[in-house]
Amino acid sequence: MPWKDPEKRRAAQRRRAQTPAEKERKRAWYQAHKAQQRAKQLTRRAANREAYLAYMGAYNAAHREERRAYGKRYRETHREERRIYQRAYHKAHPEVVKASFHRRRAQQAAAGKNDLTAHQWKEIKAHYDHRCVYCGRKMKRLSQDHITPLSKGGSHTASNILPACKSCNSKKNNKAVLKPIQPVLFLLAPSHKSRKIKK
Repeated sequence: MPWKDPEKRRAAQRRRAQTPAEKERKRAWYQAHKAQQRAKQLTRRAANREAYLAYMGAYNAAHREERRAYGKRYRETHREERRIYQRAYHKAHPEVVKASFHRRRAQQAAAGKNDLTAHQWKEIKAHYDHRCVYCGRKMKRLSQDHITPLSKGGSHTASNILPACKSCNSKKNNKAVLKPIQPVLFLLAPSHKSRKIKK
């Protein structure tokens, strides 16, 4: 019998897995157990985070064009779902979204170094008691003022960022700081490039 031969058995299993009926059965099973399988997957990833990130990095590098094509197709076929998800994510994580926006802005300005994180920005604001460094007003929403402007070669790093109200930031624009300020030189949270992955 062919089942006594492991190689023949595996070949038969592979052929069966490619049949439309088997694919449909697996798809239906996954949809019925989606939440459970997703939870298991996230648990495995969290337990093996470093290995998972290394694997995905290597896979994405080897399949860059394929991944881009897939991403483009997904975005086109799930526009409304993505819009709803992004709206909810932006509302739940405003600091992360702002940090991402500022990093993108720094990239467009060709900043020499670009590694400020949302955690570092929170620590900078906390260090200055959530006050504008120029006028001293305490407020919930502070903007990131670059000591050396990006347009003049400044970096988007913790040592080049100060919290300022929009009014003072606009007044400073791309000129020198309005008054001498000592930036935060030591932060508890490392940059996203140097941060060690927790095991």
